[in-house]
Amino acid sequence: MLRLEPCSSKAHAQRVLPGDIAGFIAVDCTNELIVVAFRDTMSRINGRTDLEFLQIAAPTVCAGCRIDSGFSQAAAAAILLLARPLQEARNQYPNHRIVITGHSLGGALATMYAAFLRARDVYVDLYTFGAPSVGNLAFAEAITKDWESFGTNYRVTHADDEIPKILFQLSRKKFFDLIVPEYSQSSPEHWITSAYRQPVTVADIRVIEGVNNVTGNLGGGLGNIRDHTWYLGRTSVCVDE
Repeated sequence: MLRLEPCSSKAHAQRVLPGDIAGFIAVDCTNELIVVAFRDTMSRINGRTDLEFLQIAAPTVCAGCRIDSGFSQAAAAAILLLARPLQEARNQYPNHRIVITGHSLGGALATMYAAFLRARDVYVDLYTFGAPSVGNLAFAEAITKDWESFGTNYRVTHADDEIPKILFQLSRKKFFDLIVPEYSQSSPEHWITSAYRQPVTVADIRVIEGVNNVTGNLGGGLGNIRDHTWYLGRTSVCVDE
């Protein structure tokens, strides 16, 4: 877990209205990181964003890229609102690396934000936990291969978590594929195989290489929501005094 320390008395926080998403920017002086974190699904509006599975073209990301329309609208708002505070942080801490992270819906937004920055030659490391697929095969391949020199991906999944696999599976299932467009998942995947609430050792983590590799979380059964709730344990948020 990152130890976040304020490097100044000034903190930046943004609440994004479209999709009711929220997140923050923090500076980790110990590890010289600028951390952008997005919140997971916490409201009915978030839930509606999750359910908007139709896709739109994203030619500014890559040729042939198509991305989830709901996630795209929310990410576009985040990009606009975070542009200034992120640039201020980069100006103040030019030697710090940028890390973008999030769980579930937050992981989807983190993925899109990382793609946006990398497409503009900004070095970004991406950490997601239980993130759904956010785009088609062209997008997954772009995240995996096109920007290898602009950051590292850590797509973390747990056991039979249903969220990372649901769009992938539905878009390939008979009848559902008539409604749900093709969705893919990027590589590498860091698949935690230990059971729910059980300690995790190095031996419990498998690194699954290859876009849409079904030997990890994407394979197996239909999944369950319990494994999706396991990643972070109890957390708290920063609030103004």
